Amino acid sequence: MNISRCVEEIRSRRLFEKQLSLFLINPDIRPRKGEVISPARIRHARASVVSCVLVFVACVVSPSHDLAFAKTVVVLQSSNITSYNRAVKAFQESLPSSQHVHQFSLAGDFKNSNSVISKIRGLAPDVVVAVGLKAVLVLNQGLPSVPSIFCMVLDPGKYHLPRSDMIGISLEIPFKDQMQSLQEVLPTVKRVGVLYNPEKTGRIVRAALPQAEALGVELVSREVSSEKDVPNSLRAIVQHIDALWLVPDSTVLTADSFNFLLKTTLDANIPVMGFSPDLVSKGALLSTHFSYEDVGKQAAQLAMKIAHGRRVKTGILYPPEPLRLAINLKTAHFLKITVPPNVLIRFHEMY
Repeated sequence: MNISRCVEEIRSRRLFEKQLSLFLINPDIRPRKGEVISPARIRHARASVVSCVLVFVACVVSPSHDLAFAKTVVVLQSSNITSYNRAVKAFQESLPSSQHVHQFSLAGDFKNSNSVISKIRGLAPDVVVAVGLKAVLVLNQGLPSVPSIFCMVLDPGKYHLPRSDMIGISLEIPFKDQMQSLQEVLPTVKRVGVLYNPEKTGRIVRAALPQAEALGVELVSREVSSEKDVPNSLRAIVQHIDALWLVPDSTVLTADSFNFLLKTTLDANIPVMGFSPDLVSKGALLSTHFSYEDVGKQAAQLAMKIAHGRRVKTGILYPPEPLRLAINLKTAHFLKITVPPNVLIRFHEMY
């Protein structure tokens, strides 16, 4: 609600005029000589005046709705793919209605990066949000001193991101959070297999090792260098694991290899822990994941804190929030897994 609307509301109710006139303005309403005003009437008048004053003051000082508090916010997208657009749409919708967003896109190409950076620099932004790898790399080189946030970037550590004065929103969910969901459904899981290409997801697997140890879980891993290695690598571990953990590795996961992974594990009565609801809908038992919209909302919250000068810890990756859970009940039935109602209620998507 802006100031003009607040004033209009007060005028329409006539609260301000009426109650003040009781004692100050209209002599016809003032108490006559010798007339006794009841305490209840006085309390009512005072309460009405105070409520009007509070409404007016709240409208004047509210920073989230007053245009005077709007900041210069810029969004730079790597391209206009669906996942980026969903995150950016949620970002914009999560900001105050008075907050304008200057939006730019590299259209998937570095060719126009100098022109885009020049335009952004001319805006003197309070904060820039980079969406996608190309956007953050251009931002990092062209505007290294501007407060910034990045999101929708896979494996940012590979590119030495974030820098010390930058904030990143990770696309990776810690292994411990994924295991917690699996162990709520299958408390007996102690050995978890994973196939990975060290050049693509080695860092994810290495980060999972101490987390697995802390949970009392053994991580049984196998390296693969090409899709052709997947069948033999899975056969080598399938008899020695209680569940298979899928990581977002393009060497391991293709349309053909996923079908093989799923069939082989189901034949061995081994559940698969995926990383997206799409994998769950195709037969994985469950996944712990996030939505692109939630990434956009999280970026909006951080952007407003930075733009308004609030203290935010920089140089780190913030985990995506909130986490969502998906489960395939048909797969659970096939594997003869009974999910307790108090656990099932925590899942956001069921297939």
